[in-house]
This record gives sequence, structure tokens and C-alpha cells, in this order.
Amino acid sequence: MALNKHEKAILEAVEGLLQQDAKLGLSMHKGDVGYEKTTDHYSQFRWEGIDDLFTLKVAGSPWKDSVTSAFYAVHSHKYIDHPTFKLAFDKEMSARAVPMAMREQCLKHVDAIVEDLTTKKPNEQDAGWNPAMAEIVEMTSKADDRKAERSEPFTGGGPDPEGTRDNGKLKT
Repeated sequence: MALNKHEKAILEAVEGLLQQDAKLGLSMHKGDVGYEKTTDHYSQFRWEGIDDLFTLKVAGSPWKDSVTSAFYAVHSHKYIDHPTFKLAFDKEMSARAVPMAMREQCLKHVDAIVEDLTTKKPNEQDAGWNPAMAEIVEMTSKADDRKAERSEPFTGGGPDPEGTRDNGKLKT
């Protein structure tokens, strides 16, 4: 089907737009200030890349499914460079009845991945802290020691407001 003059012009314009490296005002393009320093945009890709890298390292193993499911289970709630990651990962593998020789080999793979992360790229934890970390720590770790504070309820009037009534007016 032949295109008319207007359709050809639109097609050429769209093709030209797709071939250009449009910045669209985003700060994640090469040459922009802070591009090399920013890691939070790539945290999800890095996390998935670590999972994929581990999967590739154990791809030929007959225990691949058990080992990768244990790795994903631990990596879903712990950074790979966390001090207790290997302990939790070893416990997950033993719960899945992975033999000791394979568990040791997998822990060596984890060490190799961590080594690769620290020498070439930022650590997995480098995405930063939550800005409200102090409040989160207060609410979660000190909740048992905190005394409950009772605040006076807002009455807003109603059938029995606080204070005394005088000629239909509330006095407090």
C-alpha cells in the first residue's frame, strides 16, 4: 500500500524522533550532572543481575532448582553483602536437602559475586537510607520499651461535651 504525502511526512518525523537520543528533561543520561554517582535508579537492575549471575553459576548443577530457590528466598530480604547472608543461605539450602558439597560450592559462588561487586561496582546497599530512618528505628525497635501516651479525645460537642453548659454555650 502506497503512502500519501502527509503519511510519509509523519512516518519520517516519527522515525527521526526515534533515532535521536532525546533527553526529555530526565537526569539519567550520560553527560548529565550526577550521572556517574547515581545508583538508586539501577538498584532493581543490580538486584536482578545478582540473581541472574548466581543462576548462571549453578546452571549445570542437578540441584539448580533447589539452590536458586533458596538463593532467591534469602536475597529477597537480605543484601548479598550482609554479614548474615551466607548463614541464612546455608540454612535455606540445608532445609531443601542440598548436599554439603553443593552447599559449599554455592557459598564460594556467593563470595565470588560479593568480590565482584566490591571491586567493580558499588555495593548492593549503596542505594542509600530511608530519609525517615530515625522514626522507623524508633517505631520498630523501641516499641516494647515505650509507654503508651494517652491523649484526650476530641469531643466536638455531642450529647456530653467537656466543660459546663451555660445558656446553650459551652464553657471550658
